[in-house]
Amino acid sequence: MTYLNHCQIGPKALKLMLLACFFVLAKPASAHSVAWNQQPSDQTITLSFIYSDQSPMAYSQVKVFSPADSQIEYQNARTDRSGIFAFRPDVPGQWSFEVNDGQGHLAQGDLVINSPEPVAAAADSTSADTPAEAALEAPLASGGAPKVGLIRVLLGLSLILNLGLITFKIFRRRPKPA
Repeated sequence: MTYLNHCQIGPKALKLMLLACFFVLAKPASAHSVAWNQQPSDQTITLSFIYSDQSPMAYSQVKVFSPADSQIEYQNARTDRSGIFAFRPDVPGQWSFEVNDGQGHLAQGDLVINSPEPVAAAADSTSADTPAEAALEAPLASGGAPKVGLIRVLLGLSLILNLGLITFKIFRRRPKPA
């Protein structure tokens, strides 16, 4: 006599209870976007990168591209533990950068350098109360923030489809042996 027969629990009910346990014990996903801000500086460009929950993009890979060559990096490095990176451009023009944390978060942006004193292509974020708020406002004006709406829709559709397939698999009728 098996344990299932002794407890009067059918295999379908057991599968349903196991599925319910997965939902109860599941940890909610914490998706967040990335923002960047140019900090005031002399001739050095200093950029800070944060997630939407205000935590820094610490030790993320940075690539900077000069106006002369947009295919080969002018410089590559990592942000520090505070999510800050600095470089010194050598020619005027439109510089671009990308920062990748290796976990699916990517920040990209452009900076226009007109003279020895650089000016960011992003909107002026001096209206913000804190540096973190300023960093969140800059990419929204420059188009640096990811499009979260489409991602949420696709993830929602994927969740619904997977739940439907799991339910179908659990409750499908199997032919009785003859």
